[in-house]
Amino acid sequence: MDQFCKSIFFVIISFFIFSSSAKNSQAATLYMPDDCPNLQECFSSMLGGDELIIRNGTYVGSQNAIGEAILPPSGNNNAYTTIRAENDFNVIFDGENIRSMFYTWIPREYIYFKGLKWINSNDTAVHIYEWNHAKFIKCAFMNGENSFRVSTVWASSGSNYLFEDCHAWGSGRYSLNIQTSNDVVVRRFVSRLDAVTGSLSDGTAPYPAAHFMSYASQNVEWQNCIALDSDQDYFISLASYYLGGYATHAFYDGEYTENNFYNGCIALNIDMHNINPSYAGVPGPGFLLDGSRSSNYLNCIAWDTARGFSGNNLENYTGSINHSTVSVNTFGGDLSYDGINSDLNLNIANSVIMGGSRLGDGSGIRGGVFSDYNAFYGNINRLTGSTDNYSLGSVAGIHDYSHENGNEINPLDNSLKYITRVESGSDFEGIASDGGYVGANVSNKIGTSGTMYGENDYNINTNVSLWPFPYEDQIKNDFASYNADGINPNIPDGKRGFAEDIIDPYGKPLTLTRYVWQYLENEIPCEIYDECEQIIIRSDVDNSSVTNTTDALLTLRNSLGLSMDGTAWHVSAMTGDVDCSGTSNSTDALLILRYSLGFSMNGTSWCE
Repeated sequence: MDQFCKSIFFVIISFFIFSSSAKNSQAATLYMPDDCPNLQECFSSMLGGDELIIRNGTYVGSQNAIGEAILPPSGNNNAYTTIRAENDFNVIFDGENIRSMFYTWIPREYIYFKGLKWINSNDTAVHIYEWNHAKFIKCAFMNGENSFRVSTVWASSGSNYLFEDCHAWGSGRYSLNIQTSNDVVVRRFVSRLDAVTGSLSDGTAPYPAAHFMSYASQNVEWQNCIALDSDQDYFISLASYYLGGYATHAFYDGEYTENNFYNGCIALNIDMHNINPSYAGVPGPGFLLDGSRSSNYLNCIAWDTARGFSGNNLENYTGSINHSTVSVNTFGGDLSYDGINSDLNLNIANSVIMGGSRLGDGSGIRGGVFSDYNAFYGNINRLTGSTDNYSLGSVAGIHDYSHENGNEINPLDNSLKYITRVESGSDFEGIASDGGYVGANVSNKIGTSGTMYGENDYNINTNVSLWPFPYEDQIKNDFASYNADGINPNIPDGKRGFAEDIIDPYGKPLTLTRYVWQYLENEIPCEIYDECEQIIIRSDVDNSSVTNTTDALLTLRNSLGLSMDGTAWHVSAMTGDVDCSGTSNSTDALLILRYSLGFSMNGTSWCE
């Protein structure tokens, strides 16, 4: 090739490379239905890295159902393909109970969904397979009818999934099933599993049900998730047995459940122990460790569940439960470890374990469980009526607080006013192995928002308050919409628990935050909703926490109309108005001087 031809060839190649690069770096933004009437048309017009903004509204029909023939293009590590709502939670894809609006077995990568709702599916509401780097932020999912054997959200055989500030409700086996996947973060996901509908038709054993399932998945972080209010009887005699709020599955398709970490998660009011007559003796725990090789729990709460933590088939297990709080209902014993292999290595420390009441061999902990620095209270063997904190191989740790050690403490005396924290200055302060509290503290957000597994600060304690819980009004409205007012007698009324439209005992509308914090019938701390009464000391005009002659001189200066710039005068509408006249003047200055000199204020106009 001569030099001229080489030059022409180089120019042509450079043109295509530049054009492709420029096109990728200038991603397009489309609006639906303005630029394209439905998802099928929109996706066919998009390139990787483009953004689709969907106008508020409800979308139905097969042309709006993501599936094998209707898929967004993959993005890349520099530019996610984005599909988002015009306004969060105001775009709804409704399957009308005749189709799933998001079900695919085709791989994709670098896709970002935000603010969307998928509801009323006759199958899984959202299913993805072999996706890589998929984000679901502020999304909602609901299954309606015919939910036997399906999950509300099923993310399988992929990696780098992020579910953040999402919620799911309605029928289904699992609200969220992370199956044979790795490097996953589930952050601030709220689940209420309402019912399991359908019946056995092929003679197989009943299928299990749970709020959150890690199904033979590795490196999964569960942060600040809440599973709650599955306490009704609409599971009895139906298609499943109950695995609890958070469950793991042992082995599937050559993979084990490994390195799952639960941080600041709550299971509340979710017993359902009679889910199937064949399994009436297997009540659902808050947290189930079934065949997991390594699951760790920190600052987790199981309250008013049939069992707290339960482990089965834990061969070659390493893991721990630390700084957690368990209080079960009257059906089953908490921390009930049946049939555990002798090589189990589970440590429980710095936790509160109370309220167990089991028929038979133990109600506190049992089996191959190693306990130390825990507080046991009120765990009763119903056959004997006696306190029974340890059985079937478990023994009291030397630092445990328990009846067996002669140092039992009632957590409700002064330590637990709220299930979400241990009170400062209480009996449980400073007695943990690390010098901190015994019990859970679910106060702060875990993980920096938007971060995926392994990214910087993806699992830190942010020191940003978790409460009020994000988007709690939206969650309540969605949960309440399910079978509102119990129109269908075969499924529960969605207006129950925190979703009930009532005023709480303290005169405030019930919210998710108030429901969780006030579960022990103590009013929520005023600082959570910034409702604390502001106490203004009118005479302390320099905000020094003491009233003295300096305050009198500053008040006089202000009353004379002199500039207060450069002084210690603290700007406030009430500053210096100590006779409550509505203004601050020389009379106030004299009153402050009199007060600071220690004279009696009786008979004066002093109003503080």
